[in-house]
Amino acid sequence: MIPAQPNYFKYMGYKSIDKNIIGSNCIISLCKDHTGTLWVGTDNDGIYSITKENKKEVHFPHTDKSSSIPSIVMTLYEDSENNLWFGSFMNGMGKLDRETGQCTYLNNLIDDNGNQIQRIYCFAEDADKRLWIATMGAGLFYYDLKSGKLSPYKSQRNYLNNWISCLYYASGNTLCIGTYDGICFLDLNSMELKGNALLPSHIINSITEDAHGTIWIGTSEGLCSWDNKEKKLT
Repeated sequence: MIPAQPNYFKYMGYKSIDKNIIGSNCIISLCKDHTGTLWVGTDNDGIYSITKENKKEVHFPHTDKSSSIPSIVMTLYEDSENNLWFGSFMNGMGKLDRETGQCTYLNNLIDDNGNQIQRIYCFAEDADKRLWIATMGAGLFYYDLKSGKLSPYKSQRNYLNNWISCLYYASGNTLCIGTYDGICFLDLNSMELKGNALLPSHIINSITEDAHGTIWIGTSEGLCSWDNKEKKLT
């Protein structure tokens, strides 16, 4: 049986005749903001924005200016204050001015050796307006949106791998932390990790939570689910 009207994925990019609006470079990150505008982060071609009508609104390319978009945009995130944050592969993190394309970098993000942290892979905001920052190689940080204070997170009881690939703020005031050596759960009430990491030796690529409270985990070895009530990993 062949459907009378096949439902194809709608393609947007350089292979399209009429929708070549985001260049030809790799797309690494996506974020839809509160206005419905889709922001598109690329590999060495800056950031694009696309309207709800699928039309290119603006393109901010990477330049040599200090306030320019970074060359490789790893992640994009809009916080509860409607700030649009970016994380990069070589230039740390900062906020994007949607009107001008100017970037304000967070220059006080440094590692234990006093070096500027370059690789930012993910963001997540909790209920206390703390923006959590996943760095690749320098651990976990959080930025207080109310005070503007930046702090590193250090666990007193359990080991947290410094190579953090993804974050997800889940129910129960819990921060799910995906690393290159499993997934950890941070109780934001006590600010302590809940035991040791699950799925050790697995690279965690993505995390989300469904309506039943089950945590779904995309890993280098396939898909897993974690039932927090039953403490069951599948």
